[in-house]
Amino acid sequence: MKNARENPPSDVFCNRSPARSGEIHSDLKKLLKEKGRLEKILATDATPKKQLTIYFKGNAAKWYISEDGARAYLPKSERDEAVRLAKFAWCRARLSEINTEILACQRYLRVFRHSSSHLQILLKNKEFCNLIGESSPDIEEWKNSSFQKNPTHPEHLQYTTNTGLCVRSKSEVLIATSLEKYAIPFRYECLLDTPSGPIYPDFTIMHPKTRRLYIWEHFGMIDNQAYSAKSLPKICTYSQLGYFPNDNLIMTFESKDHPFNLPEADDLVRKYFLSEALK
Repeated sequence: MKNARENPPSDVFCNRSPARSGEIHSDLKKLLKEKGRLEKILATDATPKKQLTIYFKGNAAKWYISEDGARAYLPKSERDEAVRLAKFAWCRARLSEINTEILACQRYLRVFRHSSSHLQILLKNKEFCNLIGESSPDIEEWKNSSFQKNPTHPEHLQYTTNTGLCVRSKSEVLIATSLEKYAIPFRYECLLDTPSGPIYPDFTIMHPKTRRLYIWEHFGMIDNQAYSAKSLPKICTYSQLGYFPNDNLIMTFESKDHPFNLPEADDLVRKYFLSEALK
């Protein structure tokens, strides 16, 4: 008789690929969106200390309102109030549950973000993936497939790279030029959904070896107070979605006295996408 381990079930490889982190990113976005919706609902609660308590005597339910240690009977004629309090109680409980799930997702992503595992090396091999029934991310397909671009102020796309890509600043030309020079696949201003609405990172990049997604955000007027004030919330949003500075979130800055340059862009491309540790 053959050892059962020689013939693993067909679904044994499910959920074993690095794409799992993408699923966690997606789950996290949904949780953050639901959290925001629940917080808005709870913010409308004019009496947050009131709690609905339900007691049963046989099959008959009695409603009571508890507040600051005192309890008052709520007659059935005030069903609307009971429904209101029940809904708020559900929202509070669900929000607590969501916060726990968000924390779990963020912890997972903090661990997973450093994964350059043997599994990822195997999954880069298309023939290996065919043998086990897994799919390997196709870089060219990702690079060339259509995506939703930033629709705002297309008239600001005044700068052009050597390959004809139109961008919004001279510094973005330098970043795009460096990525193109080293054949790093990227998308310019690709839609990223967040709980607070859609944003369009400057560059969304797929690592050529690990297939992991990175964001490169260039802050071009960091010496401008109003501009700087808008930058921090964006960085916080990226972190909530699992993009962390000095990991899979690349941030570059410049001011009037310290302009961004091509050697700096090249150094970062080599550091994040061409280092020996990832080859």
